[in-house]
Amino acid sequence: MPSESWDLRLSDVGRIVTGKTPPTSHPDYFGGDIPFVTPTDMDGRRTIAETERYLTDAGARSVAGSRIPAGAVMVSCIGSDMGKAAIAGRDSVTNQQINTIVVSPRYVPLFVYYNLSVRKTELQNMAVGGSAVPILNKGHFAELPIEVPPRDVQISIARILGALDDKIELNRKMNETLEQTARAIFKSWFVDFEPFRDKGMVDSPLGKIPKGWSSQALYDCADFVNGAAYSDIDFSGDRSGLPVVKISELKDGITAQTKFTNGNLGARYRINSGDMLYSWSGSPDTSLDVFVWMGGPAWLNQHIFRVDLPHSRSRCFVYLLLRTLKSRLIEIARDKQTTGLGHVTARDMKELLVVMPPHQVLAGFEERVGALYDRRLANDTESRTLAAIRDALLPKLMSGEIRTTSDEVRSANCEKQDGRDTNDERRTTRCEVRTIGSTKAEVRSTSEDGRR
Repeated sequence: MPSESWDLRLSDVGRIVTGKTPPTSHPDYFGGDIPFVTPTDMDGRRTIAETERYLTDAGARSVAGSRIPAGAVMVSCIGSDMGKAAIAGRDSVTNQQINTIVVSPRYVPLFVYYNLSVRKTELQNMAVGGSAVPILNKGHFAELPIEVPPRDVQISIARILGALDDKIELNRKMNETLEQTARAIFKSWFVDFEPFRDKGMVDSPLGKIPKGWSSQALYDCADFVNGAAYSDIDFSGDRSGLPVVKISELKDGITAQTKFTNGNLGARYRINSGDMLYSWSGSPDTSLDVFVWMGGPAWLNQHIFRVDLPHSRSRCFVYLLLRTLKSRLIEIARDKQTTGLGHVTARDMKELLVVMPPHQVLAGFEERVGALYDRRLANDTESRTLAAIRDALLPKLMSGEIRTTSDEVRSANCEKQDGRDTNDERRTTRCEVRTIGSTKAEVRSTSEDGRR
């Protein structure tokens, strides 16, 4: 951090608030329009304005001391999800698993958010103790050291990183719209049968379906290949080899907590960008879902199926079928839930019947929806690139290694260039910060081993 920065505690930067859950014995406390934020809602969004649950005015009044304003910075402080940071997009209430800092006007909330967002491991280490579930309490959270530069530098750093996150958020919203459109078409074709009703309907185990269609087990719609079981001895201590993809990687991508292995279990357990995956075991409400992996070559862990498609199957049909069946599959898992975990087995999939259209209908659906699917994957790829640039810039900006020259930042553009030396491989990141006016700063940074 620049020499003119100040070494403070988090409590010096704002007011610390610990969340609280209203008594569930009062159903009238829930179902209003005040966001009730829990760690589950902290799903990678920078700003949280919409949540799974909401409180009524009465519910919020019952925990008035835990109410926080828009712009407050929230951090999860319990369990394996400890260290996730997000900004309240509206006046909200959090549960007791979240500590929040209501930032003083002297400081920039977005700067504080970015500072905390890269300190997940540090926060987890602070919470290590005798408890089986690590907890970072309000007092220890308030004592967290934070180095703060002058306000104009805070603004510059926040704007550089914020410009990247703004585009990531735009891609996320665009993908929501793309999926809503695709699911509406899927429902019209394969639930309501609107384009096919005039060709006649026949009886089936599923009820009336279009003539020429059939019913079959979900398990037969694709090849569901389970991942491999790994133990600690399989993982490389230096993070060499390929990442092992567990449920956390499906949600958060490759992180500092991701395990790597140099082992080779063969093509059966190898995945690559574009592969469809189904997480079939874990907490039913938060883990069971279909994903498209876009993180490059990796190994697949158990409890996740790779969904391989026969040539006659539409990738869009199978993906949207699993999305449409999500609530049904969650209920199946919940019925077998033990110690918080549930699962959907191959047997369950063999017993669950779905409608199966003829090949020409699937081909027509793929042609209709395929462009939406591809656009979504392209947005995901772009967002991953932007996130990598942001994550490379963030610690350098915070440490002062990259200095901003103006608080009127218009954009931050970085391009990664891979160069090869005769003796080693070098990865060069070239970053250019453009500002309003004639001021320009250009920074080069080279990693000798090619790994950040």
